[in-house]
Amino acid sequence: MNLAMTGKFICYTSPDILDEIRGVLSRPKFNLSTDEVTYLTTELENLFVITFPKVKIRAVKKDPDDDMILECAIESNADLIVSGDSHLLELGQWQGINIKNPVDAMTLFEKL
Repeated sequence: MNLAMTGKFICYTSPDILDEIRGVLSRPKFNLSTDEVTYLTTELENLFVITFPKVKIRAVKKDPDDDMILECAIESNADLIVSGDSHLLELGQWQGINIKNPVDAMTLFEKL
């Protein structure tokens, strides 16, 4: 996130991904108020470039909701997907876009 804030990297998201994030952050296990969830998602909206994917993808058979990440990556012409999602990580890469967990991505970023 700090790398995006400094402008070293451009991060992308989509309305569908933001909706998913809102839903996840609203779960009781995170113990966040509605205002806190709104604040966090608004920060993401301000920091990330919002894409509106035109192509629908069906690649993650075990969790089709994860396809929205791939759709965003294709629409934004991404070089890398950073995710902790096991279904995406199992792919390893998709259509030439590497998929890394946050720790591996940070290791990669430190080398740049």
